[in-house]
Amino acid sequence: MIAPDDRVVIGRVVKPHGLSGEVVVEPMTNFPDRFFEGLKVHLSGAGGPSREGRITRVRPQRDRLLITFEGFSDVEAAEELRNAELSVSAADVAPRPPGYVYHWEVEGCDVL
Repeated sequence: MIAPDDRVVIGRVVKPHGLSGEVVVEPMTNFPDRFFEGLKVHLSGAGGPSREGRITRVRPQRDRLLITFEGFSDVEAAEELRNAELSVSAADVAPRPPGYVYHWEVEGCDVL
């Protein structure tokens, strides 16, 4: 999914997890290792202002991820992120493996 300003959505915050600011994220990428400590993402669409966020912790939970962002240290702060989309600049997208095509690269193409 292409976000505004040539940003690529890589995940969506589902809900807070626990009391320490951690959130459940549904990855929207085939590359879950795309999420790592120190990654800067754009958080938007959560009902509040768009903002930048830096991931400080990532851990897997079944087919989702548990992520902590810098500056979000309690459940109230994490609740502000509910339904936020996480996006990165199209220039920062993970390199694709040989033979792989991102869906936005074929958007608008004719199917034969």
